[in-house]
Amino acid sequence: MRQRKRLNRFRVFLIGMVVLVGLATALIVYADSIVNTIDNTVDGALEIRTIAAGSSTTVGFYVKTENNVPAGDVNGCNATGADPATVTLSVPTGVTASSTALTFTGCGTENIQYVTFSSSTPGSYTISVASVSGGKLGSLWNTSPAAFTLVVNPPADTTPPAITPNVSGTSGNNGWYVSNVTVSWTVTDPESSFTTSGCDTSYVTSDTTGQTFTCTATSAGGTSSQSVTIKRDATPPTISGTAAPAPVDGWNNTDVTVSFTCSDNLSGVASCGPNVTLSGEGAGQSATGTVVDNAGNSASATVSGINIDKTAPVITPTVSGTSGNNGWYTSDVTVSFTCSDNLSGVVACPDPVTLGEGENQSVSKTIEDLAGNSASVTVEDIDIDKTAPTISAAPTTPPNDNGWYKTNVTIHFTCEDALSGVASCPADITLGAIEGNNLGASGTAYDKAGNSASASVSGIKIDKTAPTASASASPGPNANGWNNTDVTVSFSGSDSLSGIDFCSAAVVLSSEGAGQSASGTCTDKAGNVSASATASNINIDKTAPEVTVTGVSDGATYTLGAVPAAGCSTTDALSGVATVASLSLTGGPVVGTFTATCSGALDYAGNSGSASVTYRVIYNWSGFFRPVDNPPVMNRVKAGSAIPVKFSLSGNQGLSIFAAGYPASSAISCDGLTVIDNIEETVTAGNSSLTYDPLADQYVYVWKTDRSWGGTCRQLTVTLVDGTSHFAFFNFTR
Repeated sequence: MRQRKRLNRFRVFLIGMVVLVGLATALIVYADSIVNTIDNTVDGALEIRTIAAGSSTTVGFYVKTENNVPAGDVNGCNATGADPATVTLSVPTGVTASSTALTFTGCGTENIQYVTFSSSTPGSYTISVASVSGGKLGSLWNTSPAAFTLVVNPPADTTPPAITPNVSGTSGNNGWYVSNVTVSWTVTDPESSFTTSGCDTSYVTSDTTGQTFTCTATSAGGTSSQSVTIKRDATPPTISGTAAPAPVDGWNNTDVTVSFTCSDNLSGVASCGPNVTLSGEGAGQSATGTVVDNAGNSASATVSGINIDKTAPVITPTVSGTSGNNGWYTSDVTVSFTCSDNLSGVVACPDPVTLGEGENQSVSKTIEDLAGNSASVTVEDIDIDKTAPTISAAPTTPPNDNGWYKTNVTIHFTCEDALSGVASCPADITLGAIEGNNLGASGTAYDKAGNSASASVSGIKIDKTAPTASASASPGPNANGWNNTDVTVSFSGSDSLSGIDFCSAAVVLSSEGAGQSASGTCTDKAGNVSASATASNINIDKTAPEVTVTGVSDGATYTLGAVPAAGCSTTDALSGVATVASLSLTGGPVVGTFTATCSGALDYAGNSGSASVTYRVIYNWSGFFRPVDNPPVMNRVKAGSAIPVKFSLSGNQGLSIFAAGYPASSAISCDGLTVIDNIEETVTAGNSSLTYDPLADQYVYVWKTDRSWGGTCRQLTVTLVDGTSHFAFFNFTR
């Protein structure tokens, strides 16, 4: 309880102290006031000083001494020379002061500090003391008497308000606007307030040739007005274009002029076009024109799809057919056409024209392109003769009953041609310089176009040589001149051409005796008669020795230069050999089939014996030489070339080395032949031929190939007179 009472008494004491401090503070009067000189009062009320804008006024400030009020303030003047006091003024923006910091070293009016204040901005401004620094220790200051209000009045208004129009919009040409226009006004009067009329913001949203707006403003300085006239044309002009002349099928074949037509319903047309003339060739050309009205609006128009082709198309004829001679064709002739046009294109190209036989024929055609340009062509002087001339051949005299002649025979040719005419007909040919059993003559007639036809006469038999007759005793005598049987003397003839027609009848000698004889003749089928033939000294008496051929074997094959020597062996187990057999060779003569015959073997009884074997001799063949490769290589060469086919037979064997009908070629398949070599050497020749080169020990057979073989493969077969055959493969190019 005691503690609570003590606590309450302490609370009362604190409250009392707070009240006393508050009353003491309220009763303080700050000594040494800062005072202005505007009036003579020293209080906190604000004095008023008035000036006109742009002028100035001077106000004085001093320190007034207040001693011992309140208690604690030092006695006497707070600002002394030893302790000066600095007063800092608070000057608002808009007011200029000659000084804002005032230093006092004494009090009273004798220490007034003057400050000049000026302003150009009308208004009311409060000027006061911001702070006081310095002075004697313990100085207190009252600054409110220094504050005052500076009123700055505006100058007198002598001019009316200024009016400025504000026009916003897109400016065109010649004072026109080409968009919506906003008209607003700016009105100013710095000297006095003002009133306005017609100065609200206005809008021009439609085209007009001229709409005027006026703004009026009035102030103390008078009344002013400002007007603005708005011309609005926001509508583009119109333009259209036409091309002349009009196209045909979308094309022109002359210059094209594009003309433009323009109009504008408000400001009027300032420029139009220009017109354009297109003279260059080309597809898809265009021309653009532009119209501009006086307001600056523009519009464009394009005329497109203009196609110009002033160049004629090209037509080229091609004549195809088999060319003959003298400007003639020997087949149907086709005149075909190739047409082109680099721009508009050809309307149609003529179909080919085929001509048959005839003289001085012609074909004419005309084409057009889509632009109407045209071109023509004529092919003249076409002569066609497809028909060969006619030719016949016949002897001028008939043969004998056996069909033979024994004198020369003349063959005559007859030729005709109904169109181009005969160019050449063979002259008469005389047969008889060479005798033969199947002589003939052939000739070829040519017409002027180059067509040919041939005629031949064959089977003409001419034999101007008499046959030979011989008489033979059969059997013939032995080496001792004896026969061992009856002897028949027969008459035979030989005639290498027409042959024997008949001979004298045979005579039989059956009586033994010596020195017997018989004679006779032969006639050939041509009618030639032989000289007489006689068989004499015929001795008749009779048996046979055994004969064998040595050295060579029957059926064997030997290489030329390595053939064994043949011989004869004669034996007789009965009467003995009177005459050994002698060797004779037939065939060849160098290579081929040979027959070795051992004949003439006689015994003393007159009997004869003989033997023979047949064998074969071949050349020493070593293959084809360059440029021809041996199989399996395929030799590639251009058809129509003359190929030197080279080989060796180990020496010069003469030029009669080929079997009849060879060399020969035949078509073969080109498939499966993978080894190919190009012929490195060809020669110029019109026909095939055979020569021998002794320096190289080579035969050269110039093989003239046929141009028609191009694109095929062939086998060349070389068969020699020894019966051997050799092959080479060829691939012919075109």
